[in-house]
Amino acid sequence: MESNVKACMPLRLVQEGEWVRITCMSGGREFQDRLAGMGLRVGGRLEVIQNRLDGKMLLGCESTRLFLGGGMAQKILVAVEGRRS
Repeated sequence: MESNVKACMPLRLVQEGEWVRITCMSGGREFQDRLAGMGLRVGGRLEVIQNRLDGKMLLGCESTRLFLGGGMAQKILVAVEGRRS
């Protein structure tokens, strides 16, 4: 990993404009299957487009945009890789 990568944190805490890599997903098998169905897997790269105060997040994943609730985002641990340019 690069030296500018920060420690893992819940996706819910990441600021808008940051690029992250999924490092771990907590939750049961059903939850992980649901995320996999949306294209979210350990090692996947995401852009946090919007992180609203009500907990909802808009994410960019490859050529797709996804909305996640705060509860789901709290169960996804990520490493911040940097900001969009």
